[in-house]
Amino acid sequence: MGRRATAGGTAGAALAAGMLVLAACAAGGGGGPGGGAAGPVRRGGRPVPSAAARPAARPAVDFDGDGYGDVAVGAGDGTVRGRERAGGVVVLRGSARGLARPVAVTRDSPGVPGPVRADEGFGGTVGAGDLDGDGRTDLALGDPDAGEGAGRLVVRYGGARGLRPGGTEVTQRTPGVPGPVPGADAAYFGHAVAVRDTDGDGRAEVAVGVPDDGGPGPARAGVVLLLRGGPHGLSVRGVREVVSGRPAPEGVQEVFGGTVLLADVTGDGRTELLSAATGADDGHGVLHVSCAARPGPCPAAAAVGRAGLRGLPAADAFGFGGALAG
Repeated sequence: MGRRATAGGTAGAALAAGMLVLAACAAGGGGGPGGGAAGPVRRGGRPVPSAAARPAARPAVDFDGDGYGDVAVGAGDGTVRGRERAGGVVVLRGSARGLARPVAVTRDSPGVPGPVRADEGFGGTVGAGDLDGDGRTDLALGDPDAGEGAGRLVVRYGGARGLRPGGTEVTQRTPGVPGPVPGADAAYFGHAVAVRDTDGDGRAEVAVGVPDDGGPGPARAGVVLLLRGGPHGLSVRGVREVVSGRPAPEGVQEVFGGTVLLADVTGDGRTELLSAATGADDGHGVLHVSCAARPGPCPAAAAVGRAGLRGLPAADAFGFGGALAG
């Protein structure tokens, strides 16, 4: 399953326009803590605090922990040092006046492991969450085209001044991470990334989609790997492997793990893993639901496909599950 390579961009660290993937503005009219107010509204002679005067909700993404929501924008087609589609991520920090000056994170940035290479699409997929439990958001960057499609995941950790130099790099060759099925030419580890605290310990986990992790014949048609967070950040201890539970027919790429989502769909406080196999069922697609925090029986487990859907347009193949949000 090759990823599209496109040319374009400018020399140096300039990045092509990317897709907005994370936006977390703090609640309140001021856009962050201490938003201004014209004056108290009175009700029955008593002042009523305005929305801006109330304490702002904690932003979902806050790399520096200052109480203002930050934004990360993936730009996988960006040109870096003349290398087309080397890719990167643009980080915009929130402030009382809105988004601050953008900062580009590429393979050329201090502390980011690996050389700048063309057609790797670094930062083509991103996720964010507090992996080490320090109260600041960390950024997970998927690099699925790295190593001729082997893929990798890079984590940059939040700090008082934003994302800190250095970080963690993981591939399927990292000890403790299940490797690809023998015979797979390119697994595209990191093709999809989702981050959320699945077990309630205050540290987020990372779901990594590996949609081409399958050899020829009736082998696995893609996999999702769940990596735990810990006091030192991303850990490769106890990595959990999730498959669709059905072998791929010979010659068919079901692309399970091409999209992933972590969400509490039952409202019971437990996180479910949702991942689509867009190539399943003759290309119509199937959405698989399993419990993220633990293996074994899962009350919310389900496989949703065209047989259970109504109102969808007739099509030879509509790729159900090509994008997920929740």
